[in-house]
Amino acid sequence: MDTDIIGVGAGIVGAAATLVRRCEDVLLGAVQACTSCDEAKPLTRCAMGACQCRVCGAALEVLQGWPQCAPRLVTTPRLIDTRA
Repeated sequence: MDTDIIGVGAGIVGAAATLVRRCEDVLLGAVQACTSCDEAKPLTRCAMGACQCRVCGAALEVLQGWPQCAPRLVTTPRLIDTRA
């Protein structure tokens, strides 16, 4: 199985077997029909792992030309009567 990224001219083309999300072994072929990271997220859980899109987001930005997904915001629990 060829999992290398192949440079073609000025662009980069990845084989369908290229690993894009190592947290759960998601291959490029699983997201090629999608048009954005947000569309791929519910299908493949891209950008939902421990790295919060730093690994798969960068790979998809290069391979698919997608802007990176927004990382999950860090929240802190607050009491209802606490005002910001």
